[in-house]
This record gives sequence, C-alpha cells and structure tokens, in this order.
Amino acid sequence: MNKNARTFIHILFSVTVIAALSIPLGGSIKNLKQIDTDFFGKVELVTAASNIRFFALKDRLYNKTIVGEDGWLIHASDMSTNDYQRSDPLTQEELQEIEQKLRAAKEKLDSLGIKLYIVAAPNKNTIYPEKLPSEIKVLGSETRLDQLTAHLHASLDVPFLDLRQSLTEARQDNQVFYQTDTHWNSLGAFIAYREIAGRLSQDFPAIVPYSLDQYEQTWEQYTGDMTKTMGNVELPEKTMVLKPRFEVLSDVDNIPTSTEILYDSYVISTHPNQELPTAVFYRDSFFKLVLPFLAEHFSHTESFWTYNYDMQRVFELKPDLVVIEFTERSIHQLLNWDGILD
Repeated sequence: MNKNARTFIHILFSVTVIAALSIPLGGSIKNLKQIDTDFFGKVELVTAASNIRFFALKDRLYNKTIVGEDGWLIHASDMSTNDYQRSDPLTQEELQEIEQKLRAAKEKLDSLGIKLYIVAAPNKNTIYPEKLPSEIKVLGSETRLDQLTAHLHASLDVPFLDLRQSLTEARQDNQVFYQTDTHWNSLGAFIAYREIAGRLSQDFPAIVPYSLDQYEQTWEQYTGDMTKTMGNVELPEKTMVLKPRFEVLSDVDNIPTSTEILYDSYVISTHPNQELPTAVFYRDSFFKLVLPFLAEHFSHTESFWTYNYDMQRVFELKPDLVVIEFTERSIHQLLNWDGILD
C-alpha cells in the first residue's frame, strides 16, 4: 500500500471516530435515507461510526436503546425501564379511569352480542430482567401491569390475558424474544397465540389452537429494529421461525392507508370457511407476528394498529368478538384513549 493510500485510510478512520464521538450518547440516526443527500458516502460513514461506538468504544446508551448484558438490546423509552424499576405507578384515579372506559366498551359490545377480550403483551425486560444493566435497580414493589391486572380482575368482568407467566415458562427452554429487537420472536408470538386462542375457544368451540409440533422449526438470520435506532449497528442474530406443516387457508393482506404509520396499520384476513367466527383486533406492533396464527381460525378479521379504540368499525362490521391488545410499556395509552363513539 502506497503512502497516499495509507494517508487516506488514516483520515477516513479519524473522521469516522470523530463522527462517532460527535453523536450524543442519547442520539441516533433514525432515517439514514434522509441524510444521504448531504454528501456522498455519509450513510456509510454514519454506519461505520455507529459500529465503532458499539464494538470499539463499548457505548451502552443510544436513542431509545440500552445495550444490556450479553449484547442484548433493551428498549429505553416509552416507560419500558420505568416499568422494570416500578418507578411510575398508576394512581387509583388512573386505574378507575381505565376501568370506566373499558366498562363502557364492554357494555356497548354486550348490547350488540359482541364479546370483548383484553390482552397485555409484556415488555422484553419483564421476561428477560437479567439482561438489563446491573445499574438499573428495582425501586418499587408493583409494576403498572401488576396494578392493572389486579384491578381489572377485581372490578371488571372481562377476560384479561396477562401473557407474562406463559412466556416466562417458555423461555426456560427456548428464546422467546429477539436479542436485537424490542418484540417477541416467532416462538414468543406462538406462545401468545396459544394463550389467546385457548381462551377464545372457551366461547367459540370452532377455534381449535394448533400445537407446536404442527409447525416446522427453522432458523433464519435476523436484524432487529433497535439496530436501526443505533445507526445501523451490524448485529445479525439467528432466530427460530415457525412454518406450518399444514395447508394455510387464510389470506392476510396489509391494506394501504393514509395514516402516519408506514406499515401494518390496517390488516384484513379472510378464510374460505364461513362457519368460523369473525373478529376485530385493536393492537400494536407486538400483534404483527400473532395475526397469521390467529387468522386460520376466523372467516374474517380486521386489525387496526391504534390506541384509539373508538369501535367505529366494530359497529359497522358487527363481528363476533373484539380483542384489545397493548404492550406493557403502553399502558398509559389506555388513559389517552377518548373512549368509544356513541
């Protein structure tokens, strides 16, 4: 290598290090394409800088992401760490407000002959608390999900599915969340599906949940969503993917919308067996991997990624059942919800 080439590499490396050091510990590049027009190669430079921060400088705090034990990435915003620390409990007034909104929804749905179910998906650090950095300590006695579960079980006659126990048990044998993503993996979604479908089958006998041995377990390489918020750090992982051994009869379609959510905000599934029940799902991103499992048990479903459970589409469609699913770190969204439409 000649002198000019070595000099160029030294300059490039120095600029990369400076770029890495200049990105605040709480900052990240969310949309690399937006900055690609600044100058040629900036995306590559920022990616290289992010990798230096992670692999060489061992930074542990990024925008919305904490690097935990064994390289596990943990969601650092939207109440996720607060939930673990028990540092921001719900007040009695807030619990009563959530109860009142859900009660109003139940009473309206009951009047239409529609059953309501509520599903709470746990945070990743709830199932894998040992992956959090040791500096993050538990400060209180109850999580917000502990509070909400106890309150709703005591005050509201609505099936409330708390998935923490089943996922905690399943993780003893297999990984149920991605290492580099905030969500559960295919197996974790299947565990959630089994819990949900099992409860629904008590009221709708046509729903017969599939067992794990009816799926082929394969392994694929995956890069999670949190690597992107870190500036595209290169952290591929191998993850289990479940593929049906049976003929899939349902058809699941993402419907384009004008909302700000770029994908999966409105999903419709159909099935040729019109004797199966119908459903509307109000959900968040955790439900994405659950939907294909559930779709096999419904003649028609409509799924909305929203925390505004106004039930407008429910009143139009009149399905057999409604599921409201939310993630543990998003419990506060139940307070922001305006309630059902009159």
